[in-house]
Amino acid sequence: MHLSLHTDYGLRTLMYLSGIRQRATVGQIAEFYEISKDHLSKVVQRLTGLGWVRTVRGIGGGLELATQPECITVGEVIEKLEGSTQLLECVTAQTQVCVIQPNCKLRRVLAEAQRIQMEYLRSIKLSEIAKPGVQLVNLSKP
Repeated sequence: MHLSLHTDYGLRTLMYLSGIRQRATVGQIAEFYEISKDHLSKVVQRLTGLGWVRTVRGIGGGLELATQPECITVGEVIEKLEGSTQLLECVTAQTQVCVIQPNCKLRRVLAEAQRIQMEYLRSIKLSEIAKPGVQLVNLSKP
């Protein structure tokens, strides 16, 4: 599986907000990760639409987690942001997309690998990869 930049930024944003446990701006998150603020804004819109992030306007406003980090799994984020996580089209296809598909052993192997991978990712909670109250540290900055 290869994750899109959109999903990468989504996971990073959720990790950042989980770690600081306070409001942050898109600019602060983009600066911390040294990534595009414009692209991150689009990702934040999606995270907000999915109910994981809440935006607060006005003085002291910004972004905050709308859901407890213990209730968000890495697998769920990947599935919602990526859409399809299948390794090959034939793995989950209901119709035949390849001449050997009906008896293909590779298809079954990839389907099982995909199932195991997503099962594992769904078992990992955001709180396990970004401890609430423990800020991330940018190791590239002195």
